[in-house]
Amino acid sequence: LYKFFENAGLERIRFKTDVLLKEMLVEGSNKIFYKHLFDAAGYKKNRQNFIELFKRIWQYFETDDNETFTVRIWGESGIMPDPGTVNTPEEIRNFFRDKWKKWWQLRAESLPPIKWSYSGVRPVNMPERRIAGLIELVNKLGRAPLDFLFQQADKSASPDDFLDFLEKTFVCNNPVWNRFIIKREMPAPASVIGKDRASDIIINIILPALSAYTKIIKKPSMANFFEKVVKCQKALQENRTIKIAFHRWFMPPDRGKIIVHNAVSNQGVIHIFNNYCDKCSFDCNECKINRL
Repeated sequence: LYKFFENAGLERIRFKTDVLLKEMLVEGSNKIFYKHLFDAAGYKKNRQNFIELFKRIWQYFETDDNETFTVRIWGESGIMPDPGTVNTPEEIRNFFRDKWKKWWQLRAESLPPIKWSYSGVRPVNMPERRIAGLIELVNKLGRAPLDFLFQQADKSASPDDFLDFLEKTFVCNNPVWNRFIIKREMPAPASVIGKDRASDIIINIILPALSAYTKIIKKPSMANFFEKVVKCQKALQENRTIKIAFHRWFMPPDRGKIIVHNAVSNQGVIHIFNNYCDKCSFDCNECKINRL
């Protein structure tokens, strides 16, 4: 039964790879990589807003140095509080003071403000913390992230070794935004991109993007390596889909955690749920799998 979910998970990841490959061939590999990274930063309620932010900064991305990029992304986001009217902690005022000065010099045109959603968003997922996380990632990965990650894969002793590198790279911290959102201090410090979110990004974006890139640079042997990395990744945090699936498929539901024990089989659960259960309205008699 595990093998069934593993194969389904690999099918889901190959589908993601094919989608990314088509987009890369049209718009460019690095652009699509970062576009999907920005999309992931939006999580549930701000995905379109982060895509809009990406569009605003991308035309300058390759020529901006890291400092200029940092000012531009904060400026274009419209999130920087007006120090004269908004009451913020001293650490936040200090953080934005020089950003405001540089942004007024850098700003090319006045665009409509991005309407960020805060309702129902937990402090750890606030847009300002996601922006801080993206800045940390861009500083780590540079302007050619896929080439950078490929070089690291080539130097890795094993798939496990490369996965360890990815997990350390995509967990991001910032001395200010680990502790604050704009208007107040966090209840407890938290990474701007935590371990669970990093793991989700790795399997849903990074590894499919690297697999797609193997076809562009014609290194098919590396696709096998990245598939092995996928199989090494530990189980992800259970989302709503996985919880519902376990309650419908297994008795008791916790038995699902024994069978579905890593990230690729997690992906398999999501693939089966979305493409079969959901499409037949959970009527098992109508499910194609039931007819096999």
